Amino acid sequence: WKNLIINYAKLETGVIDKFMPESRRGDNNRYCKSLTRYSSKVNQAESLEKIKNIFGTRYMKINVEAFARHKTVEFRQHSGTIEYQKIKNWVLFLHNLVEISKVKIVENATLEGLSEFNQQEIVAFYAERTEELN
Repeated sequence: WKNLIINYAKLETGVIDKFMPESRRGDNNRYCKSLTRYSSKVNQAESLEKIKNIFGTRYMKINVEAFARHKTVEFRQHSGTIEYQKIKNWVLFLHNLVEISKVKIVENATLEGLSEFNQQEIVAFYAERTEELN
């Protein structure tokens, strides 16, 4: 959990926010608040319950409270869509992020650094989305 939240927070501002619409970036949306300012507190937490208490709400880009209720991780940042390519790439990106987080903290928190744990087509998709949205 710590690695997942820290990795997401590291990637959030410089990478993930850039391929999201403006309404889903930073703290622009009250239903998916930024994780960036919580990294050091999360790193010091000794349990998932303590991590949950750091946030105090489910309305974070990663909802830790969902685990207590559903035994799942809830990622809240992506906006609703029926576009297959957006859904597919987001699910694969998150899967890869969870898997890399099981073993380490991401070193290169850049768009190019995504290739450390993502397939090239996912990196290319998000490079194109970043260009479209910025």
